[in-house]
Amino acid sequence: MKNIIFILCLSLSPFVLMSATQEGQENIKDEQRKEFLCVSQPKARLREGPSTKTTHLRTIYKHTPLIKLGHEDRWYHIEDHRGRKAYVFDSLVKPTDQCALVLGGAKTFKNSTTGSAPYERRPEVHHQEGLKIIENDIGQAHVVDRFGNEFWVGNSKLWPPKHRIQIKF
Repeated sequence: MKNIIFILCLSLSPFVLMSATQEGQENIKDEQRKEFLCVSQPKARLREGPSTKTTHLRTIYKHTPLIKLGHEDRWYHIEDHRGRKAYVFDSLVKPTDQCALVLGGAKTFKNSTTGSAPYERRPEVHHQEGLKIIENDIGQAHVVDRFGNEFWVGNSKLWPPKHRIQIKF
């Protein structure tokens, strides 16, 4: 009986995996159509409108990705990973998609887990910490944080999802 259940699970798993992968690919395609900005300075203030006289909503930090919605005068109209809209001064960001945000905590490694060298764990990356992408690999990304620390992180929790490289069957 256990053998039959095991064989049944094995035969159904490609369909479940294919369905989950297709759904993930739809999200990635949506994200690829968007233009991204990355915070290039140590911190940036997000504002309610395109002026320093408008309300300061929150402060974000270096390597935080933002979706570009528009540009007026010297201000970008942006959206964050939660869908919140705001404005940021254009000298605080640069147009690139080579940054990512960690959603939830993520385990990190000093070196790649796919290489032949033994890997060493480092402390977890904090929720919503912005990271600059140096290299993307299957299941992990080589990144640098806002303090200049270089390490590898599992890419399943990175936003935008385009940084999640997976093996497809």
